[in-house]
Amino acid sequence: MKIPESLSKRRYNQITKKLIQEIQDGNYSAGDRLPPERELAEKMSVSRTTLREAFIALELMRFVDIRIGSGIYVLPEAARSIENTPKLEYDPGPDDQLEMRRLIEGHLAYKAAVHAEEKDIRKLQEILELMDKHRKKTSEFEKLFAEYMGVKYAHAVSSGTAAIHSALASLGIKEGDEVITTAWTFVAPIEAIVALGAIPVLVDIDDTYNLDAKKVESSISDHTKAIIAVPMWSAPDMNELIK
Repeated sequence: MKIPESLSKRRYNQITKKLIQEIQDGNYSAGDRLPPERELAEKMSVSRTTLREAFIALELMRFVDIRIGSGIYVLPEAARSIENTPKLEYDPGPDDQLEMRRLIEGHLAYKAAVHAEEKDIRKLQEILELMDKHRKKTSEFEKLFAEYMGVKYAHAVSSGTAAIHSALASLGIKEGDEVITTAWTFVAPIEAIVALGAIPVLVDIDDTYNLDAKKVESSISDHTKAIIAVPMWSAPDMNELIK
């Protein structure tokens, strides 16, 4: 298999060769299991992430066999001399490093599938069935909640941040729009506004620790599209804000 170009000189030519040397110095034979990842990383003075990437390179070169849940085993090819190890004259950029990460994740997923035992597959099926069951229950809840609130739709989300983001998106908030919110709040409302490319306009609070309606009025501009009134220690005066 062709070695991907996203393996850099440092990771491929240096760390990988160092790992090959470590294997050969240990006098491992084909079929032998290598020491645990943590032990090798400490011995070679490299991070476990770097060592893992080097192992992926060695597997692509057919030097080792990564068996998920079992260990890493030496293949006959590992006896090849280090001098004959292919060199890669290439210095990758950030996009290539991302490609390498994707390669590692995909390769490990493939290895996990290959070495999965029947009990692992059954467990995965149970998880998928449970997720499907919860999805159906969520749909039922959305329908009942919409009826209770007297609205046409209800959409369940995973967090308060996602709720604010969904609400703003449904209103058509877009880049360049302004959204007024309180300066005394958690970061979630700001995150939701910025995520849509809109501009958060922070307004001070009154004695109740909620948005000061008078200051909100003076902050409204031609670009204002929404107001997020976050209840802190009590509910904001929505009547005053709407007025």
